[in-house]
Amino acid sequence: EVQREVAAALCNISLEDDVRVETAQLCMYTLVDLAQSADVEVARQSVGALANLAEDIETHKYIAEQGGGRAMIALLRHNYLDIFREASRTIANLLTSFHHQAEIISDGLPGLIHLA
Repeated sequence: EVQREVAAALCNISLEDDVRVETAQLCMYTLVDLAQSADVEVARQSVGALANLAEDIETHKYIAEQGGGRAMIALLRHNYLDIFREASRTIANLLTSFHHQAEIISDGLPGLIHLA
């Protein structure tokens, strides 16, 4: 229950443009960890927060440092459609950062093609 509330709070905070970088700096480890939770609601909210944060290119280095790109690629195999969609949105946002493209394309392209 606590993890659900934390994930929901971080998802809501991540909607605010002016605090995205600071949120990424302080909360990225927790978000990546929660995104891999067996609890579907915790994972969905956390992946949504990651997708929101990834809209700001300045957060990409924090996402990469905590393995967020690889975690999102792994979630492309998730059975729950909302998690799959949010992971795809995160990856799309991360692809705006040139230095992350090679890793995502090599590791995540099969999952993205599966979407089609």
